[in-house]
Amino acid sequence: MEIYQNVCVVSLLWFTKTSRISENVYLVDVNMHGKPGSTSVFLVKGEKVAILDTGSNSTVEKLVEGVSNLGIKRDEVVYIMPSHCHFDHAGGAAYLEDEFPNAKVLVSEKDSKRLTAPSIIEKLIEGGKATFGDPNIEMKPIKNFDIVREGDTVDLGKGVDILILDTIGHSRDHISFYEPKNRFMFVGDAAGIHMPKTNKITPTAFPPEFDLEIFVATIKKIESYQPEIIGFAHFGAKAAREGYLSLKDTVKATYKWKNDLIKAYKETPDLEHVTEFIVETYGEQLNEFAPNHARDLARSLAQGFLPMANQK
Repeated sequence: MEIYQNVCVVSLLWFTKTSRISENVYLVDVNMHGKPGSTSVFLVKGEKVAILDTGSNSTVEKLVEGVSNLGIKRDEVVYIMPSHCHFDHAGGAAYLEDEFPNAKVLVSEKDSKRLTAPSIIEKLIEGGKATFGDPNIEMKPIKNFDIVREGDTVDLGKGVDILILDTIGHSRDHISFYEPKNRFMFVGDAAGIHMPKTNKITPTAFPPEFDLEIFVATIKKIESYQPEIIGFAHFGAKAAREGYLSLKDTVKATYKWKNDLIKAYKETPDLEHVTEFIVETYGEQLNEFAPNHARDLARSLAQGFLPMANQK
């Protein structure tokens, strides 16, 4: 297990392994899609421990193993905090309730309804299967939960707390988590997919709730906190450094995707044509995120952007 002390964080660019990445923050690679380097979950530890995001039903075992390998006891975990309702961020929540009996799930007000309603959960499962082409996605309702809102603080003891931020744009229920002691910000899907090997950014422009203007405003809101470390669900954590796939680069990449896709659509106004364009142009980074699912992701991303094609 690699341990990085807080004093060294700003000199390091990217954390990608299950490890302690600062004094109170830990990263767990949960091996989504059966591969390392796709989805990360974070732990923040004071006297008590919070798990930020959950991975999916298929990654619960890997997450529990990672918690143990990091020297954290199960009874120390008291909060499970999904950033939003999508299966790869909240799909493991109900299963983790069984693994960590002292833990309560903290969710946004919207997710207090979405993650407890079987009919909505079924739609989330269907959406996940459509986006990733994965027939094994499962979810079940959470049971023991509280609602958190913008500006709330979750006290973990020993001077460690987590500030709740509304960070919609990717989805209307999305929240992010700021730990001020280490100036660590976990952004979930609020600021794109950042892949370390290809050094590429993919906008998280998935339907049905993606809103480009709000997405960009959210990134500026995150920047206003001047975090030193930014944690991404996809993938890892990195020093918030200008010019190295920074949040400003996310904005640039998102507009480039928009312009490229709308141009391709206007040349041939067909979803499958745009899907093929994305695979040919951006397939390498999609395959790093979810190998064997690039075409499914491309089609979903096309559906997220194409409603803008007819906007003036």
